[in-house]
Amino acid sequence: MRKERLFVLVYLVLLVLLVEASIRAYFAIFHEGEFLRPSSMVRQAYPELEQIAMPAADFDILLLGGSVLVERTDFRVVNLSALAHTTRDSYLKLKSLGDPRFDVVVVYHGINEVRANNCPPDLYRSDYSHYEWYEMRNLTDRYLHSMDLSVIPFSFDYLFHRARQVLLEPRYVPPHAP
Repeated sequence: MRKERLFVLVYLVLLVLLVEASIRAYFAIFHEGEFLRPSSMVRQAYPELEQIAMPAADFDILLLGGSVLVERTDFRVVNLSALAHTTRDSYLKLKSLGDPRFDVVVVYHGINEVRANNCPPDLYRSDYSHYEWYEMRNLTDRYLHSMDLSVIPFSFDYLFHRARQVLLEPRYVPPHAP
C-alpha cells in the first residue's frame, strides 16, 4: 500500500513537471518568452524594456510616455516611450522593472489617454480592459512575479480568457476607431 502511494505521488509530480515544461515551451515558442523565465513575455508587448539592461550612468533618467517622447536625445536616457501607449502601459512597464533606481522620471501622456477614455460608459473599465490589448496585458501583469516559479496558474487564466473571448464575444472598443 505504501509503495502504491509513493508511486502515485511520484507519478503526479512528474505529470505536473511535464505540464509545466510543455506550457513553458509553448509560451517560449509562440509568445517569445524565455523557457526558464516566462515572465519575459512582457518584453514581447513592451520591447523597449530591453534598454533597462544598459549600464547605469552618473545620472539616470527614465522617460515614460506616448509618441511625443519617442525621439531619443543626446543624453543617457532610458526611453520606454512608445507609439500609442497610455498611462496604463507606462504603469505596467514601470511595475515590471521591480525596483529601478532613476534620478528623474518623466511621464508625459495626453492624446492616447483621450483615445482610451473615449468609449461608451457601459464599456469603460478603469484598467483599460475595454481594449483587448490591455485585457491581455493586465492578465500577464497579474502573474508577472509568480510565473517564473510556475506558469500553470497563468496558463489556466489565459485559457479561460481566450475561451471567453471566443465563446462570449466580449465587447471591446475597436483599437483604431474608438
